[in-house]
Amino acid sequence: MQELHNPELQIGDVVLVDAPRTRWDHRHGTLHRIERGQRSCAWVILDGTATSFPVGQVSRL
Repeated sequence: MQELHNPELQIGDVVLVDAPRTRWDHRHGTLHRIERGQRSCAWVILDGTATSFPVGQVSRL
């Protein structure tokens, strides 16, 4: 039986941050919150702190 994967990010997913020229580039964290809107952002827990990134810079592992 093949497992289907949801392409949408979900709270609690382990994600990879792609934020060039920052100290957070290529770091793994847990998705904490997603804010939808004109400038959607994803809050990722890195080193115990929730940090905001544009949704386009966060991908599921």
